[in-house]
Amino acid sequence: EQDKRLLCVESEFASVLKNTLRDGNILSTVCRQAWDMGTLETKTKNSPARARRAHISIIGHITREELLRYLTETEQANGFANRFIFLCVKRSKLLPWGGSLSEEDKCALVSRLREAVAFARQQDEIGMDEEAARLWEVVYESFSERGQELDDRLTARAEAQVRRLACLYALLNCSPVVRLEHLRAALALWNYAEDSVRYILGAG
Repeated sequence: EQDKRLLCVESEFASVLKNTLRDGNILSTVCRQAWDMGTLETKTKNSPARARRAHISIIGHITREELLRYLTETEQANGFANRFIFLCVKRSKLLPWGGSLSEEDKCALVSRLREAVAFARQQDEIGMDEEAARLWEVVYESFSERGQELDDRLTARAEAQVRRLACLYALLNCSPVVRLEHLRAALALWNYAEDSVRYILGAG
């Protein structure tokens, strides 16, 4: 079967948001469909197309000002925005001569990543152990109590996002189940994402 995985890196994500403003543009719809079920299709009369089990990841870079300008009320309300995880990123240090990993460190990371990928390909459904399940029951209720404020709408898929992140941490650790440390790591990252949204919107 053809490999239907795609990683998109968009250094000017503002251009993507601008495209969603055009009449007839279906980019927002396609992104939402890809996130939900991985079945994508176009229904043009002459050349219809369909892709099943597609897996698309998007890494977008955008300034705070551009995001506030081009992320419309429609995309905030229809679920397009909350299918992304917003992370505020700032330069942490000055490196006039650049910076890079040593070849030894790089090889070690690549080796671990290859091991994790090989392990992940052998897995099916990823569950939770008892400790992680108990914590999940506690935090799930708070995630479900979301309002309609802008920052809530941008983080409204907290349950699904955290579960996905926890699974990624588990697989990177070559674990067949989500353990407590994986869920806590996912929650820590999500807390930073929520803080980032509040900062971006000027609420914190």
